[in-house]
Amino acid sequence: MSDLGRATIYVTGLVQGVGFRPFVYRLAVSMDLKGYVVNLGDASVEIVVEGCVDAIRKFVDRLRLEKPGPARIDSISVEWFDYTGAFKDFKIMPSDHKVRQSGSSIPPDIAICDDCVKDLMSSDPRWSKYPFTCCAVCGPRFTMIVDLPYDRERTSMVKFLMCESCRRDYEDPTNRRYHAEGICCQFCGPKNELLDRSGTKIPCKDPIEEAAKLIKEGFIVAVKGIGGFHIACLATDDDVVLKLRRRRRRPQQPFAVMSPSIEHVESFAYVNQIEKELLTSRERPIVVLKSKPNSLISPWVSPGLDSVGVMLPYTGIHLLLLMHINEPAVIMTSGNYPGEPMVITVDDALKRLSGIVDYFLTHDRDIVNRCDDSVVRVSRGVPTFLRRSRGYAPSPIVFSGIEDKGECVIALGGDLNVTVAFLIGNKCYVSQHIGDLDNLDSLNFLAQTYHFFKRALRVRKVDAIACDLNRSFLSTRLAEELSKELEAPLIRVQHHYAHAASLMAEAGLGPDGEAIVIAMDGVGLGDDGTAWGGEVLLTTYGRYERVGCIKPYPLPGGDLCAYYPIRALTGLLSQAMNLEELEELLLERFS
Repeated sequence: MSDLGRATIYVTGLVQGVGFRPFVYRLAVSMDLKGYVVNLGDASVEIVVEGCVDAIRKFVDRLRLEKPGPARIDSISVEWFDYTGAFKDFKIMPSDHKVRQSGSSIPPDIAICDDCVKDLMSSDPRWSKYPFTCCAVCGPRFTMIVDLPYDRERTSMVKFLMCESCRRDYEDPTNRRYHAEGICCQFCGPKNELLDRSGTKIPCKDPIEEAAKLIKEGFIVAVKGIGGFHIACLATDDDVVLKLRRRRRRPQQPFAVMSPSIEHVESFAYVNQIEKELLTSRERPIVVLKSKPNSLISPWVSPGLDSVGVMLPYTGIHLLLLMHINEPAVIMTSGNYPGEPMVITVDDALKRLSGIVDYFLTHDRDIVNRCDDSVVRVSRGVPTFLRRSRGYAPSPIVFSGIEDKGECVIALGGDLNVTVAFLIGNKCYVSQHIGDLDNLDSLNFLAQTYHFFKRALRVRKVDAIACDLNRSFLSTRLAEELSKELEAPLIRVQHHYAHAASLMAEAGLGPDGEAIVIAMDGVGLGDDGTAWGGEVLLTTYGRYERVGCIKPYPLPGGDLCAYYPIRALTGLLSQAMNLEELEELLLERFS
């Protein structure tokens, strides 16, 4: 091979929507390489470079070593060709719909970065207090993507035409907003509005500041963010928190709170180093923390618990709102009634949330993919997901030791705390949190999520559909329909065995792994057609043996026991007490 050469480089992983193309451009120019970089339709990136062969090799090494913070590289493949001299410079080319393979990564939403926060707090007329400020390495991604490759024209930003200044920044290789698809400013981007319950616009100079005043006065406000509406109110006022509980019909379940800073969080909760890193990470999940005694936070935020779920602001809207409220924390809970999906449109919010909130802080950028907040708890120094959603979904979980044959298996979950999963080769793409499938809206959300992933991941052929053994589950019925439609085999999986296998994968056990798993997940239909609950399973990825279980006992009302635990307690006590004794005890303790 001569001193000069040409290479075509394919990079897979999380390489769209994370500032990867601007990084490649600057790196190539600094190394005097000519050619181009382009986003492909399968969420990968193609780079063609010409120049000194040694420089190209170093360029490939530096791609992996110096990639932008949010990026993740799964693979780099290089094909060598003879030098042609066809390129005079290096360019970012318009995206290509070409698909080389299924299963690169859809970019997740990324919390506002420190540089954009500085812009937000500056006196620059374009950015000062502008809540939609973002750049090439931060801002909404998944929640505004219609399709891939990731370009403005395939996002909900398409209707906002860039002003001259934003266009200049977008085309300037030295600017951190170079090819930032969500770029916008005060003069060309989305705008906030404040509405009352009837949907009437409330005239005000600054809707966010006005909403903050209303919250400080004790009102409850729905806040449209990037993945859906939140319900916001004071977390320090017992009367306000109890009012929200009555209106939301949520007497016990804890509310999440949002705090302006780590220093504010430390005024009411204990925070260790791992928890601090999670709270300030680009994913910004809700982190469950141990509460401090006698804090300013109302005990009704998480009644009966010694913990509280806390997150820091991850958008300009939240940042400005909390700055104006100036409290240690504000309740910021999902905008929905129990059992329903998070609301994402203004019309739907007015229809569904008017019985809960007094006002609506909205904006005119569409939410394409609803996405609830992630929830994490640190146990014995290890972060554990209670809900994997915003900031993490839809990034894949990569299984080591599994041969990547490109096969695709789709799993639709059970009926509670549902997510969709696409296993493509050795990567498992788990969707955002969908919730419980106890109404038509949730089922439609599941179906919409399936269709988005299938389209965005460029799935051409489905090799199997996996579902729960229980034929009465709505997810199972959807799986049966898809199996026929796609002509793909249907694999029915026992509920607790599915949990066991997922625990093995989470623990990093390879394809030949074996484990004893205790699954205490309540009721699941067993292989013998009876209700199982509380299993000890000897498990591999291909089979399991039920070696122990809790002795069966009556469940009055069947599945209602999952919602009313007193029913399960009644079933247990009925085996040790007669009807008269049981009735007397229940009336004494629970009437």
